[in-house]
Amino acid sequence: GPAPETGKAEYDMMYIPCPHCGHRNADEFIYGGDSDKRRPANPEEVSDAGWSEYIYSVPNVKGVAKEYWRHKRGCNRWFVIQRDSRTDTMTPLVRKLTND
Repeated sequence: GPAPETGKAEYDMMYIPCPHCGHRNADEFIYGGDSDKRRPANPEEVSDAGWSEYIYSVPNVKGVAKEYWRHKRGCNRWFVIQRDSRTDTMTPLVRKLTND
């Protein structure tokens, strides 16, 4: 099984620490994006160019970032974790989310 402290298994298969189901193969999950990205405060005032920037401009963080993940083939819940993009190491849960 995966090493809990790294979230990775012996053969470099990526495992994700689901706060509800435990460590599972990454194939069971859907990446939901950067959890720090916020919608514009006044969306009706944002230009088309501004919306394009918001939707399509995705930061490529080298290092630790907080990310949304959904356990599609498990509990089907969303949660936020920290992942180091240099190593794909998953760090402890940041916060659980509801499926509202």
